[in-house]
Amino acid sequence: MFANFKMNEVRLTDKYFAFRRELVKRYIVEFDLNRLMHTFKLNEGIPSDAEPLGGWEDVECL
Repeated sequence: MFANFKMNEVRLTDKYFAFRRELVKRYIVEFDLNRLMHTFKLNEGIPSDAEPLGGWEDVECL
């Protein structure tokens, strides 16, 4: 059986999780938003002249 929790009812307090959370936050802040949104825009028919990120975000990635 699964328990339902609201996001504000869960706290990750272990040092490992706090460290990883900060790493991910720093990683995301470094993204160029225009590059990140490039493939999403193209998929919706919105033009984009941003340089694609490639990898997971590549237009050809299925």
